[in-house]
Amino acid sequence: MKKKATMSRRKFLSYSALAGGMAAVGIPQILVSCSDGSKSKNKPLRQPGDYYVPALVDKAIDGKPLKAGLIGCGGRGTGAILNLLAAADNIEVTALGDMFPDRMATCREKLRENAGVEVPDENCFLGFDAYRKVCDSDVDLVLDCTPPAFRPEHFRYATEKGKHSFLEKPVAVDPEGYRLVMATAKQAAAKQLSVITGTQRHHQRCYVEAYKRIQDGMIGRITGGNVYWNQSQLWYKTKQAGWSDVE
Repeated sequence: MKKKATMSRRKFLSYSALAGGMAAVGIPQILVSCSDGSKSKNKPLRQPGDYYVPALVDKAIDGKPLKAGLIGCGGRGTGAILNLLAAADNIEVTALGDMFPDRMATCREKLRENAGVEVPDENCFLGFDAYRKVCDSDVDLVLDCTPPAFRPEHFRYATEKGKHSFLEKPVAVDPEGYRLVMATAKQAAAKQLSVITGTQRHHQRCYVEAYKRIQDGMIGRITGGNVYWNQSQLWYKTKQAGWSDVE
């Protein structure tokens, strides 16, 4: 019979403290490193200036006024438009689009309560073509926060209409969709349109700080890693009585 692996409580607690410290600075992965065992400070993996660190500001306070339209008024879309209003001055939300009236109503209520924003009824669009109506309205930029299967076509139309775009991740779910996104991105670049995707972890302070510390040699040379992200049943809804397959 094989002997069971054991660990002292002292060692277990020391490992737990290390894991807790890494979680506190926002590291969502388990990294494996190695050290030469000496008590001297670990050498930096890379020198400052040899790797990219984004400039992180609290708020964009300058720039011309911009009109924004939201496509997809669910939880992520509502959160994204509130994030936009908190991140910059001179932003006006002028159009909303969604498939479902209840999502639209909830989004409008949260905009009203949290940002004092009231979008007129005539600029709140419902249905499969709601994205077109948002893009056809007098907006400068669109936030596309629908389930990703729809995003490539929305991005294509927004670019055709000369709108700047924020695309929540993932930008597509199949090869055809990704090819359309890549082709549209080239058209957007030719039109000098700004396109941003939902890679917020690249600009989140705790992640950036953890990355800097790792590059400074805090945990030694990295020899391997495992990354986990379980978003549960995102975009999945249990079919309710009276719902069609399309709904």
